[in-house]
Amino acid sequence: MDQVTDDMSRFRFRYIGLVLLVRSGDEFVLMPRGITATSDRPVFVVPKDGVRVDLGTRRSVP
Repeated sequence: MDQVTDDMSRFRFRYIGLVLLVRSGDEFVLMPRGITATSDRPVFVVPKDGVRVDLGTRRSVP
């Protein structure tokens, strides 16, 4: 993740290493490159209003 320093930018951060999983209209579901079923890295849902929602898996501790 990089901070955007351009004052004219609508966004404050730029995320690197994400790939598009699904797009529906103006809504996007992005996921980190290299994620697996056992990863505890989040999936990012970016609705058109600009609010980011992080979804992820939680590993159970043995």
